[in-house]
Amino acid sequence: MPVAVPAYIRPASFFFWTMALVHLAPIWCAPWYVSLDGPCHLYNARLLHDLLQGDPYTTTFFVLNPFPEPYWSGQLLMALGFSVLPGWLVEKLVFTTIILGTAFAFRKLTRTLAPDRPWTALLAMPFLLHYGLPMGFINFGLSLPLLLLTVHWTLTALRGPVHPLKALVLFTLLYFTHPSTFVVTLGISVMLTLAAWRSAAPTQARRCLRAVVIGAAAGCALLLAYILHHPTARGATARIPVPDLLTWIGEGRAFNALGVDGELLTSSICAIVLLVLMTASGVLLFRRSAGTRVWALLTLCGLAAYLLVPDVMAGGSSTSPRVLLFLFLLMALWIVATPLPRWTYAGLAILVLSDAAHTVIQTRSAMDLSRSVEDLLSVSAQLERNSVLLPLNYSDNWMHSNISNYLGVQEQRVVVLDNFVATAPFAPVRWREEMLPYAAIGSFSESNRPCIRIAGYAEHTGQRVDQVLLWMRPQEGDSCMADALHQLDKDFPRSFRTSTGNTELRLRDPS
Repeated sequence: MPVAVPAYIRPASFFFWTMALVHLAPIWCAPWYVSLDGPCHLYNARLLHDLLQGDPYTTTFFVLNPFPEPYWSGQLLMALGFSVLPGWLVEKLVFTTIILGTAFAFRKLTRTLAPDRPWTALLAMPFLLHYGLPMGFINFGLSLPLLLLTVHWTLTALRGPVHPLKALVLFTLLYFTHPSTFVVTLGISVMLTLAAWRSAAPTQARRCLRAVVIGAAAGCALLLAYILHHPTARGATARIPVPDLLTWIGEGRAFNALGVDGELLTSSICAIVLLVLMTASGVLLFRRSAGTRVWALLTLCGLAAYLLVPDVMAGGSSTSPRVLLFLFLLMALWIVATPLPRWTYAGLAILVLSDAAHTVIQTRSAMDLSRSVEDLLSVSAQLERNSVLLPLNYSDNWMHSNISNYLGVQEQRVVVLDNFVATAPFAPVRWREEMLPYAAIGSFSESNRPCIRIAGYAEHTGQRVDQVLLWMRPQEGDSCMADALHQLDKDFPRSFRTSTGNTELRLRDPS
């Protein structure tokens, strides 16, 4: 017979999902949700879709990477979406999946850790619009629900039937989504299992550990092959000074990406509440079971990793804010696992209110950035189908860095030359070496005051530039801009400018 749900759980569930849905406001409040790297990932997903379809024009410039890279999940998911949906909706749905998936997985895990304290699931709120979303770290965002679901599987396997196939599916998905999260999740699962081994359930822990090892074996082998196959995975490192790292903890840097007015305050409040509640958990540490102490140990390991792991490593950057997010997540789970006094619910209320204010701030920023994209895309009707577009970005807004990639997901199927993701050796879609535009044209991809030679691309590749986009061009420029305008006046006389004057499209003379 069905188990009755206690009355106090029902309002907690309703309030939790109401607040989780509020976090979709930045995603759905405007036609486009603009993140830093998101436009480029969306564009490469469209390229992946076209390559899988065998599109001959796309294959002229790009090629599928046959190696089983650990970043396939996000682009493959969006590529499948392009089969039936427009680009703007594909992007919204993947960010919606990240937010609601994280909420679902966190709540599922808290119901296992603290079934009699349902309100603790609200600790998930700051993690729904974390640092990685405005940065456009789609694979990283998708990996968080998988981390939480895998930890949930570990805890249930320590208490009941062990299903190695579930472990295999979860760990393999984690590898193909984000390698760092795969390693973190494996470490958490192993430590939880070893802690159970030392307690009263060594036989069950042995079975669970065997399932973890079997489930993660394929991912570990693939990760080793990835490191050996890509020298950049063992490349140069760079570190953030320790005083700055400690400051970032109090500022809630893992929740603050855009740095707009008010965001630092709301992120700091969320971080301070977590620190206060974690301190309360630490005071009660030695009165509790080993099940609580293991979360304290995991949190200390997370702190050590945050202070020791370089910010630039394995061919990637901005590692420290992501490791800090893992640290905060472990803090939250430690708090959930600890039966704290009821007065601590006041801190939970402060955290929810502060996070709601943070959501309002991100919603306003999302609406402003979407207006920029709408202005940019108003010239898309003038684009020629199966053509090459050179974007010249003069904007000082770093969030505009990749928005020209949105032109690559329109019906015209243009090749946008500013595509940094396809230059990464571990990207699912890569430039053909002979079609790379950067050395041939100049500094258009790395400077908002580029020096360029447009004809260089045709000389280098045999494919000419058909259109040039000028974004946020100032009235007065330097010698490089004057030279670029001279080239445009000569070979690209046809011009379309938006009413704002921020976007100008120059088309090559057909003759």
